Amino acid sequence: MKDSEIARIAVEEGLLSTVELDRVIAEPASRTTGLLHTLVDAGLLRTSDVERIKRDHSHKSTTKIPGEIVTTSHTRVVPPEVADAQRDPRSAFGRYTLIERIGSGGMGAIWKAWDNLLGRWAAIKMLHEEHARHDDHRERFLREARAAARLAHPNIVQVYEVGAEADTVFIALEYVPGETLRSRIQTRATGPELRRRVELVRQAAEGLGSAHEAGITHRDMKPENVLVIPTPKGGQAKVVDFGLAVDRTVVTRLTIAGDVFGTPSYMAPEQALGLQEIVGPPADVFAVGVILYEMLTGKLPFDADQAAASVYATIHSEPEPVRKSSPKVHEDLETIVMKCLEKDPPRRYADARELALDLGRYMSGEPIQARPIGLWGRTRRKVERNPALAAALAAAILLPSALLGIFVWRNIAELQTIERDLEQAAELEEKAAKSPGLLPSAKVLYESILRDDPGNERAHEGLSRVVRAIAARPPEDLDGGAGDWSREAFRRDLEETRAAMADPVQGAVASALSTRLLARWPEEPMAHELRGEILWRQGAPGAAVGILNGAAHRWVETRRGRHLRILSMIESGRLQEVQPLMGAEKEGDQLVHTELAALRLAQGRLAEARESLARVKETTVESAWIAGRIAAKTGGAAEGVVPLEEAVRLDRGFLPAHLALVRVLLGSGRAGAGAERARELVDLAPGMVAGRLVLAEALMAGGDAAGAVRELERAWRLEPSMPIRRLRGHARIAAGDPAGWQDLLP
Repeated sequence: MKDSEIARIAVEEGLLSTVELDRVIAEPASRTTGLLHTLVDAGLLRTSDVERIKRDHSHKSTTKIPGEIVTTSHTRVVPPEVADAQRDPRSAFGRYTLIERIGSGGMGAIWKAWDNLLGRWAAIKMLHEEHARHDDHRERFLREARAAARLAHPNIVQVYEVGAEADTVFIALEYVPGETLRSRIQTRATGPELRRRVELVRQAAEGLGSAHEAGITHRDMKPENVLVIPTPKGGQAKVVDFGLAVDRTVVTRLTIAGDVFGTPSYMAPEQALGLQEIVGPPADVFAVGVILYEMLTGKLPFDADQAAASVYATIHSEPEPVRKSSPKVHEDLETIVMKCLEKDPPRRYADARELALDLGRYMSGEPIQARPIGLWGRTRRKVERNPALAAALAAAILLPSALLGIFVWRNIAELQTIERDLEQAAELEEKAAKSPGLLPSAKVLYESILRDDPGNERAHEGLSRVVRAIAARPPEDLDGGAGDWSREAFRRDLEETRAAMADPVQGAVASALSTRLLARWPEEPMAHELRGEILWRQGAPGAAVGILNGAAHRWVETRRGRHLRILSMIESGRLQEVQPLMGAEKEGDQLVHTELAALRLAQGRLAEARESLARVKETTVESAWIAGRIAAKTGGAAEGVVPLEEAVRLDRGFLPAHLALVRVLLGSGRAGAGAERARELVDLAPGMVAGRLVLAEALMAGGDAAGAVRELERAWRLEPSMPIRRLRGHARIAAGDPAGWQDLLP
């Protein structure tokens, strides 16, 4: 057999890609030392495979390969189905003969076709005529070709050409016979079959990794976009459909428009929020993690009935550990999957190549690089997201050595506890009477609670109510009016969210409504600004910065939005980044005076901070909050009480003011007043662990050890951690319970 025949059979069996073969053929070495020797020397083909192919195929006179049909005499043969189709003039499409439609979508159709010039199969992707008339649609269609054409990898479908035929824009792609990865993961598997499936995902990650190295992010990874060619070794994966890809080496209007692209169930949080300027390779890694999770457990990690609810779940819910539903899955594989599904992009693999390498280590039995997330790892992450939070909470300590770990245990606004989730879900149910689109979000919350607390009766009852309500509603109601994209619909959603934000007792509802607002209207700057403002008011400046920065990069920033962004950056400890945003201090500019006061307070320049604040003529909740903290630092905790009380009076829904007030009251020895204010905070946010703990501190300081035990018991139910248990033990002993020592044991 000739070297070229053996190489082509290797391509057919998936041992070698057409791209690799073409590249080696073009090398001078293949003409001097021989094609097979060059392939083997390059590590692209094994000698044992060459010998096997010779044994298996030496008696055959013809060999069918992907791309063309040849005989040993090199006479090209036209497949019978092509010959039949060529009799129909309608099948002619330039140099191609169209055989059958093999796919379709909103943008166009895909045909299996025969390339009459080169004698090979191809997939022709055509853009619908109505889309071809729109510049944006045509540009997105052609972007796929430009992105994929730059890539040469055996695990990426190759682009042959881009052209136009009779006013029809088309892309000619490598034709990949077989199935999609979706068909391979519809049923769960173990043993060798599971390893074959993981290997397919590893191959897809390899292909994605080459795209990432070229500066290209896919943005729509899902099982349907991974084609599988059957091979004796279990299949070869090929990534397809770069239609939503973004090329980081080129800046275009399309890449910064703020649209939400992708499939909701497979979107990373930053992608679901429309933060396209930070969507990069880690977003593709997240999507591959979803595919792996689905393959291993038979379900999605953030499943929901409606798109908006899926977005809500992706942003707010934590996935159930893989081994909880599939205990036979190896711990290393679970660790890899959970690393892919991290909320923060920097916590995931940097790109798909790193993921592929770790999957390869797992497959070969080597130690993986990913590590399980431990208790203190989770704590550290919350502090890193919000450095100001750690500093603020560390000051409110009941038993210093024990409480420090508690207060950083949960971000006061970014994590939802069981009690708060229950209350929020109930409020969403109530609001759903007028806005049925909130029902899926309530369902997600109840399901999340039951994952953490399977025996929670309130959650079971609530879930039953919501499921019945969803079943009784038509789909268009559950989409929250998604079919109505009028300005009036946006204004209604905006006003509903603002109304909830204005009511201090509806903080949880305001948070849910702002998430839905952003999911439905990602192209509206005000949706981003309002979501950022709510996060800021709930004491999550780090998260607020992410939202507000994204909006500022895409649209002209409002002065209020810029003000919120500056304050959030200061409270997040991002002082160097905020400096370029600061304006010159001009007399009468109230916002600039407030911003400079906050910055100088954070820098420890208290005298200058006081001078800037003195120029603020009209007191706001933010200026009063800053004034109280300046006073407490310069004149003692007691000096901060009056301005902080004024801040709470001006806006009861501004949680940072409540926390600061409790802190200065306790610091000035007023335990009774501190307990009263802490109870008010707990009433506003009953599921906030920090609120329960400062209330316990106040009760303990006032001599009510039994009351402190009750609050610590509630905190324990919200967050059953060892530090809280030890605090409860100390309080029980102080209350005269001799069995309290049991809580101090590991």
